[in-house]
Amino acid sequence: MGQGSHRQAAALALAVLAVAAGCGGGKKSYTYTFTSTSNDALSKGIYLSVTSPIPIPASAFKGGRQVDRPVGRQVCVIRQVVTHPPAKYPQFKGKTLTIRVYGATGVAKLICGLARKGAATSVLGH
Repeated sequence: MGQGSHRQAAALALAVLAVAAGCGGGKKSYTYTFTSTSNDALSKGIYLSVTSPIPIPASAFKGGRQVDRPVGRQVCVIRQVVTHPPAKYPQFKGKTLTIRVYGATGVAKLICGLARKGAATSVLGH
C-alpha cells in the first residue's frame, strides 16, 4: 500500500472531522456513522461516528458511505470546536462536536493523532 492511499484515507477522515467539528451545544443531537467508499485495503475497516447538535449536510460526507453502526474497536474520541469553517458551512463556526474513530489499523491511530494536533480544522479550510 502506497503513501497516496494513506493520505487519501486520512484526508477523507480529516475533511469530515473539519466540517463536523463545528457542531455543539444543543439538546437534540444527530449521529452519523460512515466508512470510506474507496475499495483500497487501507480504507477498509475504518469507521467514523460524528455526533452533532445540528444536522450535517450530506455534502460534508463526500467520499464516505453512511452505515448503521461502526465495526471494530473504538480507537479514540475527539471533541473539537470549529473556529474557521469552510465558506459553504458557516453554521459550524464555534460549534463543538464529538467524533469517534473505529478500526484496528495504524491508519485509524494516525487519524486520531492528526485530529488531536488540530489538523482536522485546517483540511477543509483550503
